[in-house]
Amino acid sequence: MSSLIVVWVVVYAVAALAVAAAAFISVIRFRGPGVPGPDNMGAYALLAGLLWPVSVIGVVEAGMLVAIQESHRPAVRSKSPHRARRPLPEHGSRG
Repeated sequence: MSSLIVVWVVVYAVAALAVAAAAFISVIRFRGPGVPGPDNMGAYALLAGLLWPVSVIGVVEAGMLVAIQESHRPAVRSKSPHRARRPLPEHGSRG
């Protein structure tokens, strides 16, 4: 029983280190050119590593939102005759 616990602790620790490294690298890589970085990036990366199940769920959720958005986007963006815009009312008329 105790060896099984050790295995789970080691798996959790390895995953925590991987997520912490990914968070640290992604903050450096995806930051805009004029945006200053946080003062304590290492602490945020460590927190993300310790809470890696929540981080993984967030990444999966973001990916699903992008997939859903892409699936609902029309394939061709052309002006459809069924969606013609109504002309704006003239100034002073109540319509």
